[in-house]
Amino acid sequence: MQDTKQKPDLVVGASGYIGTNLVEFLLAEGRPVRAASRNIEVLEGRGWEGVEFCQADVLEPETLDTALAGVDTAYYLVHSMAAGKSFPEIDARAARNFAQAAARQNVRRIVYLGGLTPDDPRSDHLKSRQETGDILREGSVPVTELRAGMIIGPGSAAWEVIRDLVNHLPVMVTPRWVFSRSSPIALATRSMTSEARTFSLTRTSCAGTVSSSTASRSSSRCRCSRRDCRHTGCGS
Repeated sequence: MQDTKQKPDLVVGASGYIGTNLVEFLLAEGRPVRAASRNIEVLEGRGWEGVEFCQADVLEPETLDTALAGVDTAYYLVHSMAAGKSFPEIDARAARNFAQAAARQNVRRIVYLGGLTPDDPRSDHLKSRQETGDILREGSVPVTELRAGMIIGPGSAAWEVIRDLVNHLPVMVTPRWVFSRSSPIALATRSMTSEARTFSLTRTSCAGTVSSSTASRSSSRCRCSRRDCRHTGCGS
């Protein structure tokens, strides 16, 4: 029987903010890592040493078997909001393709990063993130799901939108959703590090679980914008 310690961990969506940081975290933990993205040139430009690169598209099932072959744990960090109004259907198809390919390749576990959702989510985005986790769990490979709110840090799309608005628009009329409360976290916070270690690949107790990573108190995008404004000197 092959030693699971020698099997690589696959990070799908490795070119994104979370994926990039996760690859570096796994390398620091001494794990063999395989990084997958639709654009392999972006991965090659990261300067990672000892990382295996592969080109894969979750909407093209034939590319997934090669990416998942011989993998111990697969980290699924994919969403398709940039695709427009049809993104829920695209996300659902992608999750189904991935779950089936992981089963064919006998992957030990899937780790999925979802979003914090209320009991009855109203937004298409949150509904889709929840549905993606449900579809992955319908497969035969055990799934560990981490649900997080807005993740703050350089490179995080949600945070950079706020930063750009603050830096370029001294006055703006905002929609009502900027006052919606959330629980932003940062990768460097103890909660996120703790969750990452909870996913330690030597622990099997996490398989099949859903865990929420939240800040000690909630905030809103409006409040985040005001704080960023104070730090950058753009206003009072």
